[in-house]
Amino acid sequence: MGHIRGINIKQHYDSRRKRLNSLAFRYSRDPTAISFFLRDCLDEKDSDPCSKLVEKRIGGNPPVFWEVDADQLPADAVLNIDEDTCHVSVTGTTEQYWDEFAEGFDPLALTICDDGAERPLTQEDIDAIMI
Repeated sequence: MGHIRGINIKQHYDSRRKRLNSLAFRYSRDPTAISFFLRDCLDEKDSDPCSKLVEKRIGGNPPVFWEVDADQLPADAVLNIDEDTCHVSVTGTTEQYWDEFAEGFDPLALTICDDGAERPLTQEDIDAIMI
């Protein structure tokens, strides 16, 4: 099951270091947590990541997101799922984990919403967003 995390490039991309800062991978109210939307749940509700991110004003403009499978999350993570909203809050992680994760994360592994369609994010997209 894909977990969708909106990433605001303008807020979270460090142009000098060419990487995302660790705040892109944290829940603002709890730095040891992170939240996602569930792709399967969105599909069941006739929605999609791009529409949901636009609706919730998450992930910047244009929306950008990271999709990860649950087995790629830390082993000690606890998933709290709300099927009504297709939202999952992942707790039980540490700030240090997300700091180290951000250091090694390739921003070009993200997906951008391009007129409602999903495609891989490019460096040209990042440069255009950062203007």
